[in-house]
This record gives sequence, C-alpha cells and structure tokens, in this order.
Amino acid sequence: MASIVDVERLFGRGFDVTIDPSSKVTRNYKRKLRLRVDENLDPDQVANLYGVEQFYTHPRDPFAFLRKLSCTDVPDKIDPWVYELNLEYSTDQPDLQEQPPKEPGESDDPLLDPMEIEWQSEETQTIKFRDRDNRPFLNTAGDVIESPPPIPDSTLKLVVTRNEAYYDPARARFFGNTINQHAFYGCEPGQLRLHPFGSKQSRRNGRIYWPHTYIMEFKQDGWQPKQISAGYRELVDGQLTRIKDPETRNDVSEPIPLDADGRAIPAEDLKANPDLAVYIEFTGFRETDFAQLGLNL
Repeated sequence: MASIVDVERLFGRGFDVTIDPSSKVTRNYKRKLRLRVDENLDPDQVANLYGVEQFYTHPRDPFAFLRKLSCTDVPDKIDPWVYELNLEYSTDQPDLQEQPPKEPGESDDPLLDPMEIEWQSEETQTIKFRDRDNRPFLNTAGDVIESPPPIPDSTLKLVVTRNEAYYDPARARFFGNTINQHAFYGCEPGQLRLHPFGSKQSRRNGRIYWPHTYIMEFKQDGWQPKQISAGYRELVDGQLTRIKDPETRNDVSEPIPLDADGRAIPAEDLKANPDLAVYIEFTGFRETDFAQLGLNL
C-alpha cells in the first residue's frame, strides 16, 4: 500500500484578512507542500493519501475550511514520485439570507433531496452492418459491404441526479465508461454504458454536498464491439492456409467471411444464406455492477 515518505513545506505560504462593507472579517490562508511517496500515483490519489477531505481545516485555524486544492507531479531524477500540493483555506461562509430560494422538492438538508430520474432521447446517425432481420448487408456477388451508408437512428439515455456527501475520484474511475454487468432499470446486461462523471462542491444552509449526475447510454445490440469474422486465411485440417480465388487460383485480395470453423464461406453460399456469417464479440468495455452505485428506486 502506498505511503508518504516525506513532507516538505515550501515557500509560498500566505495569509490575508478582508473586511467587507458590513464589517464581516474573512481570513484566507495559502499553504504549499512537497510530498514524496513510495510508488507512482495519480495526483488526486496523493491528495487523498495526505488526508485532504471536504471538511479539512487549517491546522492553526479550525474556522478556516479548505476551499481550493491542486496537486501536480514534479518528478526529478533522484525522486521520481514527488508531488506539489497547494491548499487554500478561508473562513468565508455563505450568507444564508443571500441564498437563492429552494426549488420544489428541495430540503433544508441537500442530502435529503429526492433523486431525479429522467429518460432522454436524442437523434443520431449510425452505420449498421446488419438489416432488421439481423442479416449482414451483402452486395450482389455475396460479399459483405464494408462501408454501408449511415442511417438515421436515435439513442436513449438514462440520467440520474443525486446529491451526495462527497466525491470519490477512485469510485468515479472505477465505474466511469463501464457497462452494466446485470440487468438495470429494465435493460439487459451490456446495454448501458455509464459515462465518466465528475462533480462540483456546493453548499446549502451551511452543508457541503456534491451533486452527481449519472448518464447511462442505451444501445440495443450492447456496447461490446462486434466484427464479422473475415480474413485472408482459413483453417484447413488445423493449418492456416491462404484463401485462393476460385477462378484465378491466386491469393484473394480482400478479406473473405469465415464460418464458425474458420473456413472460407463461398460467395454463393453466403448470398443464399447470410446467416452463415459469424460475428465475433470483443471485450472492449469492463463490466461493473451498477447496483453498487445505489441508484435503484
């Protein structure tokens, strides 16, 4: 497990006091640290390792809360895993009387606001390699059409919005750009892709919270990439053999569709029975259990 080897305080610390027309006093602080760790980490992981949290306060002023944080890696030849951490604190608190009125359904505690669920539909264009009967597009010679024209299509998106107590970058990296491992909101496994998600710290009635928006895009055929099995060679008695043109007996110059046994499919057979074509599904997306997001009603 990663650990911090050394913490060095750098020049650049600052302090200032501001007084507004209503005589409100605000104290602001800046700190700059250099951290050495014992393994390669992302900057946000280093900040978490140092223990920076949403209610992190200045070490000498418990009323000054962390307002801004930045962490960058500054490796050198001697210490490859060195990071610079910049922290800004302030005692400034929002004036509750100046906050905008609550929206319908909002609670005094933002974490008690109801979760919002919405299905959105968008017009798109897509390229399909199969017709509505799930058969591949073939030309009159029985060859697979490599670049069929795009056609109008639509996509559905499930959008779930919820206020949360904090934002976890590690959780966002784990679930972002993954597909559903199990059925979720009426969709079969593999049909929903969760977009990467971020958040921005907000405050209501003195309570800090992080609004999260989860966007899950639906795809009827699933998100794992599929490709027709085709090539320049076929399996003959367990050996890879170049496919020959039946007329010229020369090596073929274009990929030829293959059946489930890796044998070339004659054009006339494929034209008579397009279902002979085999599509291979690849693991392009990692699967996760969306139920762990806690978004179920």
